[in-house]
Amino acid sequence: MIMKRKFLTNLKKYIQFANKQGYAPAWCVPFISLLLTTNVSAIPASFLELSPAERHLLLKGELIIKTKEIKESIWPQVTLYGKINTDPLLALSVYAAYDYQKNYVPAVIKSDPIKHVSPTDVHVSYERDLPWPLTSTKYTTGNVVSKQSDDAYSINWYLVNSDSIADTKGVASFNRYQNFTIFKYTTMIVPNTVFAPLLKNNMLTDLRQSMTKIISHIETVAVNSPELVTTFKEKIIKALKGIKVYEE
Repeated sequence: MIMKRKFLTNLKKYIQFANKQGYAPAWCVPFISLLLTTNVSAIPASFLELSPAERHLLLKGELIIKTKEIKESIWPQVTLYGKINTDPLLALSVYAAYDYQKNYVPAVIKSDPIKHVSPTDVHVSYERDLPWPLTSTKYTTGNVVSKQSDDAYSINWYLVNSDSIADTKGVASFNRYQNFTIFKYTTMIVPNTVFAPLLKNNMLTDLRQSMTKIISHIETVAVNSPELVTTFKEKIIKALKGIKVYEE
């Protein structure tokens, strides 16, 4: 550890010199400074898998989006990374308040928990608007909440049924980093419509807008709605203890 810090300190000095000479990227000095003040073992994998330039943008509050072509779908697998200015449990609690999602997630008309497979696995019935020439779609997903540690939570989802999707699955992770949360969201959607090729760009735009809104709303709830924070956190804590919260 001492050798690592000495190396980083010397690297920071070199980059500071290079930056003054005009041939070092602007993100280098703050990124090395961040490493020097952080226990590397406490840095989430979701943060380390980004490039230094991407980490710099994320820490400034920008959304990082990556796509990957997959054989299962005409649409790519999409992964988004974001910074949420609150703790991981609170962030997950708002995100996983299924019956509340229709109040703020763009285009979502309906979000009703309809079945407990287990305390942490809940089927949720959704309806959402779609861009022209489509009208709306109805689908049900299974949503599984997990706790990896006091500073790390996740939610996985899978398709139960749908009138316009052949398959979908994904995972969202919430990991503490310093005094905020690194949010990573990965989704794969297999559309079941002849309009799928035309809607690819719409899907990416809608996903960016939805994630931006979700992050913003989580932060707003954290600051302005203590009653909701208490309610949502209690639901997650109870579910992780084995209680079926939507059957109470």
